[in-house]
Amino acid sequence: MPKRKGFTLIELLVVIAIIAILAAILFPVFMAAKAQAAKTKCLNNVKQIAQACIMYEDDNNGGMVPGYIVGQWGDWYSLINKYLKQMNPGADGGFELRGVYFCPSMPRSLYPNGQEIPDNLKRCYAINAAYLGGFPNENEFHKNSELAKATTTVRVLETWNFREYRAASKGWGTAYCYPPIKKSAYAIQNFCWPPGWHNGATAVGWCDGHVSFTTVGPPSIDGSNMRAEDYKGVMQKYYRDDNNAAHADPWFRLSYPKP
Repeated sequence: MPKRKGFTLIELLVVIAIIAILAAILFPVFMAAKAQAAKTKCLNNVKQIAQACIMYEDDNNGGMVPGYIVGQWGDWYSLINKYLKQMNPGADGGFELRGVYFCPSMPRSLYPNGQEIPDNLKRCYAINAAYLGGFPNENEFHKNSELAKATTTVRVLETWNFREYRAASKGWGTAYCYPPIKKSAYAIQNFCWPPGWHNGATAVGWCDGHVSFTTVGPPSIDGSNMRAEDYKGVMQKYYRDDNNAAHADPWFRLSYPKP
């Protein structure tokens, strides 16, 4: 009796079924590993930026990196570029960011004509200029000696401008993060808000140089379902939620009371 060559239909189906089962088991594992790698990379980005800010302070008698200085090319990015080397001149006197300023989980955002937003709008990490100094049109600057508690004062926060979904398919970044009381017009869920790209978590760099993740309420792109309870984590409005105006923005402010 001649030997049978190849597989029978049943054998092929069994093999295909086994492959499908293995794929179903392993795919979530691979996706989880990819998400964890992106989360680690994001935290490392924030760490580098926070350390560069500390180096700037060391070279400037404790003066904290201002968000903006009149006539200064490239805002606060250019002030720490000597330490990071992650910024280049762009077209028309602008600038281009790269590497450390891009979260790997950042969405790809396109203009209506299909063109991708420029690199200087892909900035994922925003500085706390509202309290640390150098917020545009505010002649206010500070030194690190004024920090009551550096370990609980936001320096850099992963932030995304969701309101610009009207101009680009997925919005774009912002140079500044906004404390919920002092800059309440910006710090809302459908405007400039921590994106929570890492399973709801957002990266934050503190004034002492350490980094961590914070969890706040999710962004609300269309402005619906915005809730008062979403102001939690670093977006907490008042120290111990006491509604005392003198205790506003506990995670952003320089002075006590602090968490």
